[in-house]
Amino acid sequence: MASFLVTDELAAVGFSDARRTRRLIAIVEDLAAKPNASVAQARRDRSAMQEMYDSCVNRRVKAAAIIRAHAAKRVDRMAGESTLLAIQDTTELDYMVKRLTVQKTLANATPSE
Repeated sequence: MASFLVTDELAAVGFSDARRTRRLIAIVEDLAAKPNASVAQARRDRSAMQEMYDSCVNRRVKAAAIIRAHAAKRVDRMAGESTLLAIQDTTELDYMVKRLTVQKTLANATPSE
């Protein structure tokens, strides 16, 4: 599996100000380095944490642009692979409600004659 750099992944985000792109890359690198940490723990210091919060509320920083750049790069990476695995963590899924609904429906069904 090919490794990738956040810089490569988000370089095409297309913010009108290159500083916004650099900030985004720094934020993502910090969060990726400590995926189980809180924002306060993942960011280097108080000003870096504030920088992230400011980016989140900045109207010029569009989530759609970030997602578009990331998705395009992901498609490029996949195109170079012969096999792709779509792995999903299902440990949090709860099918009990569905099972109970089916059981109740079956219990209330009248047998056909």
